[in-house]
Amino acid sequence: QSAKRRLQYWDISDKEIKDLEERGTPKKTMTIYSPVSGIVIDKIVLKGQNVMAGMELYKIADLSTVWVQADVYQYELPWVKLGQPVDLELSYLPGKTYKGNITYVYPYLGMESKTIKVRIEVRNTSSIEFKQGMFATVKIESPIVINTVSVPEQSVIRSGERNIVVIALGGGYFDPREVKLGVTADGYIQILDGIKEGEKIVVSSQFLIDSESNLKAAIDQMRGHEGMDMSKPMTENVETKNQDKSKEKKGGIQIKDDNMKNMKKEEHEKTSPLIRAGVIDLKSIDTNKDGKLYQDLMDWNVISDKPGKCPICGMNLKEFTIDEVKVNLEKHGFEYKK
Repeated sequence: QSAKRRLQYWDISDKEIKDLEERGTPKKTMTIYSPVSGIVIDKIVLKGQNVMAGMELYKIADLSTVWVQADVYQYELPWVKLGQPVDLELSYLPGKTYKGNITYVYPYLGMESKTIKVRIEVRNTSSIEFKQGMFATVKIESPIVINTVSVPEQSVIRSGERNIVVIALGGGYFDPREVKLGVTADGYIQILDGIKEGEKIVVSSQFLIDSESNLKAAIDQMRGHEGMDMSKPMTENVETKNQDKSKEKKGGIQIKDDNMKNMKKEEHEKTSPLIRAGVIDLKSIDTNKDGKLYQDLMDWNVISDKPGKCPICGMNLKEFTIDEVKVNLEKHGFEYKK
């Protein structure tokens, strides 16, 4: 009984022990069965090696169900919940999707990536298409829906100290608003405070303001003088005296600005042949006869047959067809030879 018990401790099957009892003589070899089903991923024992109790002989993994670890950015965490369904795609099998579920969200961030790992459990295929060490594309579809005010991400000016959205009031007036941001999804960002539904915003404002110093100057300029109601056009009824003074002051500034512009324009016209005056002959400008010209997006009468920069503002000239140049000239009040 003592010998039989020792064999049982070695996980020798009852059938093998019974065969040994009936045979009465030991065998030089014996089959030892694995306690679990799976695939051998590591073989430690060698032929002829002495085996002791507690030694690891093989490592066997059950690959019928695998874990996929996905990296999730911090701002995406509000959309990730336990039990959520997940779609996965393997790079070597494009177009084929697999289903899984989120079973665990790790409670800490990766030190280098600053992302949070999410464990996804996936049922493997019979041909073991999910293999250890593979990369997969993970798509987590959140069932969470929030009815809220949201704006395109590119419409938010981020200075590092605050977040600004520029409101278009109409009549050439703008109102820069400091906003409080929420979660982000599909290129849109939630606005918790600062603007209301239905207000018109400037989407491309961040291309014009590229630093904190420019941001402050632009905001001060858009806001105008303290005490002025920028939501109303200048033609609204105001006190007659103040209106006359404003007109005088505005007129003086306008005359000065116009004089400066005329002086600059005259100076450039003397030095650069790219600035076209009068009725513009586009065919004569197109010297290489390819039907394309280069035009400035601010000074529309600056036209060249070759790439270059505007002599007035310094911007790169953009390529247009001659028909497109004609449309641009008509739109901005310039004449051309028909």
